[in-house]
Amino acid sequence: MRSNFWQIFFGLLLVVIGALYLFDSFGLMDFSIWDFFDKFWPLILIILGLMIIFSGTRANRMVKEGDGANTERVFGDIHLDKSAVQSGVNRYSSFIGDIHLRISESELGEGEHEIRINTFIGDAKIYLPKDAQFSCKHTAAIGDLKSEGMELVTAGNGKFSTKEFNSASSKLFIRFSAFIGDLKIVAV
Repeated sequence: MRSNFWQIFFGLLLVVIGALYLFDSFGLMDFSIWDFFDKFWPLILIILGLMIIFSGTRANRMVKEGDGANTERVFGDIHLDKSAVQSGVNRYSSFIGDIHLRISESELGEGEHEIRINTFIGDAKIYLPKDAQFSCKHTAAIGDLKSEGMELVTAGNGKFSTKEFNSASSKLFIRFSAFIGDLKIVAV
């Protein structure tokens, strides 16, 4: 995810500089790359400084534990191994960073459980028991829903579920919302 962010950032930077040159060539504005760097070179130092700060070791950039119901980050990844999914709503959010939940060995007790994942830029990967019955709503401007080891039924409008979801005694609702990000659900 981290390399994708910088690819997008530098790609957009090139698009903006190219557009400025295009406006200059049509006489819509006066633009010189040297004037640009003369005025904005401190911005380059700020960006390089942020890259250094947020490129620490992987252990410094990820959350490995949370209270189970609510885990939030601004920058960095969230990696959680859950022994159980709590009843009610379990929220995980990150502004820029990936979210990985491993609840594959936990028991989903009777009733309804909900996992809400929100991220601006970041992917989410959820490991579930093979027999878990869930419904998923995937909302992303740019991103896909992928599954491994299970067959999903399309309910339309970004909604998917397992075949036996409606008749299951234990139900898991997954809500994923991102501007840019994929959701991958893996049965283990």
